[in-house]
Amino acid sequence: MRVVSTYQTVSVLAVDLSRSSLAYGMRKLAEYGLSGVELRQADILELDQLDSRFDLIDSFGVVHHMADPQRGLDVLAGLLDPGGFLFVGLYSVIARRPVTRVRRLIAERDVPPTPAGIRGLRRQIMLGEADSELSILASPASDFWAMSDCRDLMFHVEEHHFTLLQIDQMFAAAGLEFVGLQVPYAPDLVRFREENPDPSALASLSAWHRFEEGHPQVFGGTYQLWARKPA
Repeated sequence: MRVVSTYQTVSVLAVDLSRSSLAYGMRKLAEYGLSGVELRQADILELDQLDSRFDLIDSFGVVHHMADPQRGLDVLAGLLDPGGFLFVGLYSVIARRPVTRVRRLIAERDVPPTPAGIRGLRRQIMLGEADSELSILASPASDFWAMSDCRDLMFHVEEHHFTLLQIDQMFAAAGLEFVGLQVPYAPDLVRFREENPDPSALASLSAWHRFEEGHPQVFGGTYQLWARKPA
């Protein structure tokens, strides 16, 4: 719904590997009376067989769950028209350090990804019985509180985290140029500009990496990045 409501008066191809997710999408499109959307069941790695090319590809929270994120990014980049844009969401190594810690704890204690196992671990974290540095996972804005979201947060079977320096290299390998990223809270953007007065820093992933090292939660765990395929 986010994509369809954001990019109006356009034709949208929505792709998902899960048929149940596509069925849910169809129901919600009908519920909101939205049209101009084609839904297709497919694997990202097979999309390079499409004849179509796109002005914009929106892929949020998908590439970092692939076995080979670079390969997925390469396929998406190849589907862009020259001058086309890619909006991609990727997990941050720096911001998700507590997630890495809790996964080590899960492995050490052999916590099962069952409702009982998840509730027991959540209780330990809330009471400070697990690791004091994990308390940040129980913030009000976290996926900690819903069973399915918490399973995805702490027990996901395939997940990769990146630094902005690594993403810079990934974009270059895919033939993309970094355009900018979205900062969830405006005061953080003001702070970045104060610390980096050179306007070119806004388009520098190295500058943003240094900023994130000083402000680890600035991106809320997930980078929201824009890249462009050179014309």
